[in-house]
Amino acid sequence: MLICPECNNSLDFTADLSGDITCRECSRTFCRTNGFISFDNESFAASQDYLANNDDAFIAAEDEATEARISRYFVPQLRRLGLESDARILCLGCGGGADVAALRALGYQNAFGVEMGWRSVWWKSRGRDADSLFIVGGNALPFQDDFFDLIICLGVIEHVGAIGSGAQLYPDYREIRQRFLAEAVRVLSKNGKIILSCPNRTFPVDFQHNISKSTVFKKVAAKTGVSFHSPRHRFLNSYQDIRAIASTVSDSLIVEPMPVAGFLGLSFKKSPYLRPLSSLFDQYLAVLDKMPSTLRMSFFNPYMITLIHHRDRGL
Repeated sequence: MLICPECNNSLDFTADLSGDITCRECSRTFCRTNGFISFDNESFAASQDYLANNDDAFIAAEDEATEARISRYFVPQLRRLGLESDARILCLGCGGGADVAALRALGYQNAFGVEMGWRSVWWKSRGRDADSLFIVGGNALPFQDDFFDLIICLGVIEHVGAIGSGAQLYPDYREIRQRFLAEAVRVLSKNGKIILSCPNRTFPVDFQHNISKSTVFKKVAAKTGVSFHSPRHRFLNSYQDIRAIASTVSDSLIVEPMPVAGFLGLSFKKSPYLRPLSSLFDQYLAVLDKMPSTLRMSFFNPYMITLIHHRDRGL
């Protein structure tokens, strides 16, 4: 399963917490950080400052939200996609690892996750399995070609090409995002699928990031959880943006909208200002999911959840 990012040679992996991995071909050694193997590649987002939130209440809340989303949204979607319990699943940008733990608890024993090194502090504190989580960057995944049946990448793509943990982008952010997706496609099986999501750039409200340049809007977002932004702000992605990136990776890739109902409600329930609107919002999303793809991939949709697969190999 694992390969050396330097020479692509197969690696002999053991879950022994005291054991490092040394490549027999190029002799590079990959050490453990907090008990987890680190491949120490260039990370796709330098979010060290999030460690300020490294408290039990914050981590527990993130775990609870992730576990609810896996059971309520993703399990039905995995069944719809025809994935059996032995499917190989990669959570690309797995955060605190709750998604991998939840999938394994539900019977998907071949679920794995990758993240940046600072997240391993959370992994250790939550008792995550050292054989299922790996420290990597998004530009060189330590997995063999055509390995995973499904890759889940949630709330990550907008941070790819961003400077630090903010919303300012590198000049070549498009190329960085292209390389990120190309690496995901490399480790995807021929009949595999990628589920990729982030707030929809063309929808002027974001419930996850406070990226407005207006001081007033920043204060509103900090208090209510509702952030207004310009649809021209390229930190976020639209469906059309992902289609454009996918087309540069391979002309065989298809990008389709996935259902959004059942995915976004958690953001509303966490905010006392949004909670009274959560039922109405859920109804709106349910109606939107029944609309033609052109509407679902437009500014009417607050969130971008895409299914990416090779032509004639999806549903």
